[in-house]
Amino acid sequence: MKPRRLLLLLLVLLALAGATRLLRAVLRSEDPASPGNALPAARADDPEADAGGDAGEPVRATAATPLHPLAVTFGDGTVAPEAEPAVLLEILEGYRRLRGTFPTAEDNAALMRRLTGRAPDSLAVFPEAHPRLDDSGALVDAWGTPFYFHHLSSQALEVRSAGPDREFYTDDDLTAPPPREGP
Repeated sequence: MKPRRLLLLLLVLLALAGATRLLRAVLRSEDPASPGNALPAARADDPEADAGGDAGEPVRATAATPLHPLAVTFGDGTVAPEAEPAVLLEILEGYRRLRGTFPTAEDNAALMRRLTGRAPDSLAVFPEAHPRLDDSGALVDAWGTPFYFHHLSSQALEVRSAGPDREFYTDDDLTAPPPREGP
């Protein structure tokens, strides 16, 4: 394996491990209203916790469905750009664990409308005015290119950044999960 790919893989794995530990710690919190509590399970005794909203209305961040803490800090410089796809995948995994499937949409901007609670039957895990949303509403990487979300199945998703050259499917692309090496 090339040293650059090995270093990149190591950075992604370290970021994913840190994000996973943070998410687990937050999910173990007993108070769903506590600051930073990420995507708790809906409680039967809480009418606001209906994951689908009423009559197709978006689910807004409430005590039962707060914004994801990794989404709030995404892109603020605390995570290396090379690790951003892995962190973004972890955020989307939290959505999948809560809803049973990854969010789907025709493109990045439509997916972000779902993830900011601006679409029917959506769950707000990102702030509506996130600094990494471009004019079209798409979530962009550190170089200003919209992320590409490739749904492999309802339970598998690939997140791709075009990387520093801003061109998809070139050697500097960043993906989560990392691409598999040949046989």
